[in-house]
Amino acid sequence: MRFALVAVAAVLSSASILSPSYAFVVPFSSRALVHPGSSLAFGIARSSEERKSFNPGNKRWRIHSTVDASGEAVAEAVDAESSNVAEKADAEVVEEAEEAEWKLVLEEVPPASYEVTSSPTAPGGGNVHTLTIHLGAPGHPDPIVIETGKIGRQASAAVTLTRGESVLYATASRDKDTRDIDFLPLSVEHQERFSSAGMTSGSYNKRDGRPAEHEILVCRLIDRPLRPLIADGWRHETQLLSWILSYDGVRTCDPLAVTASAAALWLSDVPLSKPVAAAMVGYIDEQLVLNPTTEQMKHSRLNLTVAGTKDAVLMIEGAADFLPEKLMVEAVKFGHEAIKIQCAGLEELGKVAGKEKKFDSIRPPLEGLQEMMDEMFTAKVDEIYNSDLSKEEQSSASSELTESVLGAFEEKFPDEKAAIKAALKDLMCRRMFEKAKSTGTRIDGRKLDEVRVIDAEAGLFPRVHGSALFTRGQTQVVATATLGDSGMRQKIDKISGMEEKRFYLQYTFPPSCVGETGRVGAPGRREVGHGNLAERYEHPHSFDLFSRILPSLLLISN
Repeated sequence: MRFALVAVAAVLSSASILSPSYAFVVPFSSRALVHPGSSLAFGIARSSEERKSFNPGNKRWRIHSTVDASGEAVAEAVDAESSNVAEKADAEVVEEAEEAEWKLVLEEVPPASYEVTSSPTAPGGGNVHTLTIHLGAPGHPDPIVIETGKIGRQASAAVTLTRGESVLYATASRDKDTRDIDFLPLSVEHQERFSSAGMTSGSYNKRDGRPAEHEILVCRLIDRPLRPLIADGWRHETQLLSWILSYDGVRTCDPLAVTASAAALWLSDVPLSKPVAAAMVGYIDEQLVLNPTTEQMKHSRLNLTVAGTKDAVLMIEGAADFLPEKLMVEAVKFGHEAIKIQCAGLEELGKVAGKEKKFDSIRPPLEGLQEMMDEMFTAKVDEIYNSDLSKEEQSSASSELTESVLGAFEEKFPDEKAAIKAALKDLMCRRMFEKAKSTGTRIDGRKLDEVRVIDAEAGLFPRVHGSALFTRGQTQVVATATLGDSGMRQKIDKISGMEEKRFYLQYTFPPSCVGETGRVGAPGRREVGHGNLAERYEHPHSFDLFSRILPSLLLISN
């Protein structure tokens, strides 16, 4: 992923966004509208004196792909003043004035506490169990109320989470039978229903359909802190579903989605070792703010989401405006304090409403398998790692070793293919780590402070605005950049209203880049997540003059 970010920087440079060079190449027979004062417009002037005098005022500039006798680009200024330009300027002035007058005000709140109550008010009979949590953070007066037993009683566990007038519904379910696989079959879905905000989608199809990009990112937020805490060997297909059923527009519901899904999983019979919760932290007017409002976040220099248990932080994700490391550590601790009180409350709720965890279907490690694996194949693994083999040769040798291992243990451990592969993987990981620790070299012979040879080439394709090829070892990335005007901004329909993005990145990881075949179509969640991480790279000054920038990353070898 870091490698992809470098490719983004290069391709944007090749598109004259970050480059200090004067010239901007416009393909023949093409035209581009450039706003006055932009680096594209200044690119026409080649000397510093020309650039200083190049002040077209409120005109737009149309750049024709023609050259004069000296081979220089010719630009023609077209007087195209429009009312929307003036309106935008007026709006910016008003926004700046409001920014100067805005002050952070945090109302007093009750001290941090939680309470669990039960009442026989469930439809058709039964108890409804309610957990009420006061976070004790100034500016967060609304308690978090988690309720179970009222709706969704066919699921393994179901909860509603309410804060203010925002309500989320989350369920946890599992299949009865296990699967013969060597990984945890956990899936997470999250949906922000437009009806929750009293609106419908602005698209042609009014039905809530496939998850939008921001919903996929929330799914990843939910998955990351929960997956490591589910017991090893759990092989039941498990699904977490969450919906926003009511949205008051005051605060984002992203951390609530993590807490609601974690609460449902904690109350179910899925063997989750500890309750998990999440919190959001902002930094406004030189102070940390817990779960800030959307209005407060407009003035925040920090957007941090923290998830964890009462004992430790499991995940952090966010962006900051060049804040010092000490302050970032304080922000994580600040968010963790809110997580502690939530997890303590969930523990108490689990005592009265939680189901007994199901451990009987988890198969214990095969007795003696790992010891026999280590004894019989450690030398062979070390031989592969210590040999002077290329990546392809080493991969082939590892595949041959896997076949040999399966054949050697097939008779003693029949129908245990997944367990045998897991034992071999454990051995290979330990020997790889031991080699690096004892010899200071990796399995490809590089020392720990050495990197693979890096090669970069810009201007790869003649008809695109910017392009680059990066190569590091056998990993290669092709990146392209597309520039556009304000009408080409990406419009995103959300329950908080219509949003526009002027910088977005498409990350593609096709199966061919690792020499395999597979599904090709809509981007996977990993691709969406990595693209979003790269979008946060956006430099505050690089793109002020461009309405839309679309870098595209294609990993062609890895």
